[in-house]
Amino acid sequence: MRNLMLSICVGIVMVACGSKGSGVSFVRVENGRFVDGGRPYVFAGTNYWQGMHLGSSKYGNRDQLKRELDQLKSFGITNLRVMLLVRPIVIRCFV
Repeated sequence: MRNLMLSICVGIVMVACGSKGSGVSFVRVENGRFVDGGRPYVFAGTNYWQGMHLGSSKYGNRDQLKRELDQLKSFGITNLRVMLLVRPIVIRCFV
């Protein structure tokens, strides 16, 4: 599980660092709009819940993960939301 979380975090950082930009500016909000270096900053994003499963070293498929991330990037998707929730599911039956 620890390797999975590390893989996901590293992947997110790699995607974020690979984005276009000057390297020293930050996206800010001005007049209710995102701007980067004084220019409008527009992005496309998606939920990517399956990334946590595909990135797993034990059960995942890293080749498929890379293909899907490359495909998302080719579509202009530059932001991902990856959520992870791990907890045992307890089902209680009341009679």
